[in-house]
Amino acid sequence: MNGTAGTSSELYNPSTGKWMATGAMPVSESAAATLLPDGLVLVAGVNSGEVYNPSTGKWTVTPNLYYTDATGTSAVALTNGDGLLYGNHLPSYTGQYYNPVTNTWSRTLGQTGNATDFGPLVLLANGSVLLAGGTNVYNGKSSATARASLYNPATNTWTATGSLKVATSHVAVRLQNGKVLAVGGTDSELYTP
Repeated sequence: MNGTAGTSSELYNPSTGKWMATGAMPVSESAAATLLPDGLVLVAGVNSGEVYNPSTGKWTVTPNLYYTDATGTSAVALTNGDGLLYGNHLPSYTGQYYNPVTNTWSRTLGQTGNATDFGPLVLLANGSVLLAGGTNVYNGKSSATARASLYNPATNTWTATGSLKVATSHVAVRLQNGKVLAVGGTDSELYTP
């Protein structure tokens, strides 16, 4: 791989351990794929998104993101069927969600208090989403932040929650007991919802 985004896509079959070519993406994207509850796959790039339908093997382009220039984003599927996208060059314009039924992007509310440009998202057992720390970018310099926030899809709002103990770049995952494990650098922490 030469580090550039392409339009080809492949499906992995875990029972055979093999990859198989499927429909080409209409737009070259370099972004993570998010499996939505209805079985569609959302890939959100810098300015727009694409949705893959496994039953047809085809991709369709979504309208432009609500906040374009969404670089360094993370995404998570919400229990209501939407896809939540977080990340941008300004922390007051970072949260947005995609509704596959209406094929629209909308903004989330109250994210200005997050003061986080990029960060890992984790879907909690109650349907809310944890933004577990992340990175701030100011005057071209980036620094890790320990701030954490919760997104409530029912109210479409962000609120502050307990901060991480150490400000470092973390990856985060929900454990079977409902807690969230955040690991980064030499630090690992548990979040209890």
